[in-house]
Amino acid sequence: MTRPFVGALLGLATYALAARPAAAVDAFEIQVYEGDINRVGQAGLELHSNYTASGRTQPAFPGEVVPDGLLRLTLEPSFGVLPWWEVGAYLESATATGDLAAHWGGFKLRSKFVVPAARTTPFVFGANFEIGRGAAALGMADWEVEVRPIATWASGRWSASVNPILGWTLTGAERSAAPDFEPALKTRVAATPHIALGVEYYASLGRVSSPSPWHEQEHYLYAAGDLLNGPIELNLGIGRGLTDASAAWTIKAIVGRTF
Repeated sequence: MTRPFVGALLGLATYALAARPAAAVDAFEIQVYEGDINRVGQAGLELHSNYTASGRTQPAFPGEVVPDGLLRLTLEPSFGVLPWWEVGAYLESATATGDLAAHWGGFKLRSKFVVPAARTTPFVFGANFEIGRGAAALGMADWEVEVRPIATWASGRWSASVNPILGWTLTGAERSAAPDFEPALKTRVAATPHIALGVEYYASLGRVSSPSPWHEQEHYLYAAGDLLNGPIELNLGIGRGLTDASAAWTIKAIVGRTF
């Protein structure tokens, strides 16, 4: 692992430890990072979309856009800087399908580092760092930072990935050095040379120093499919919430392409 890689990881992690945790699973980014990275000079563009088919119908605070019937769209441009370094951004919006009202959802900037696979095969290791700000109507008005470690194992038709995410809030009244813990897991098998089927899991457990009670935690289980070796990236899934605090049903899609 190169010295610039290590230095970047330590610097961003130290900066993150000064803040407070995020509150819940990020509804704009329902994705498990598997360690793929753009080539040097290669640009990429992804569209993340998800729809809460059955969720909470009562606002948690005045002016909130409730999750039920909400369509979220996130545009993610990316660019490969070095063989082990990729930068990107998220531009987020949401539409309440009941009245077709559009809402700005916020933005995030990210920096992803991946250890060259030749050194770690059959494993891939890396980390993704994000900083951004959401929108008050969606309950995310503060500046937030996220550290997402990446670990993937792949052998033959099978692969498994884990992202033990730590999230803080940089502004607001409830700042704390203790982060939220938001694990994300994925396992899949290549059913054909072009299609993989799998399961994805996402959770928000509360602060690592004081986990939330079970009924206040968010837990989601998704049945998902991926397009392999195609001209585009494609991930489709349908998820079920497992607790009272989770949306009951969510449908998601990620479409992407590199240039």
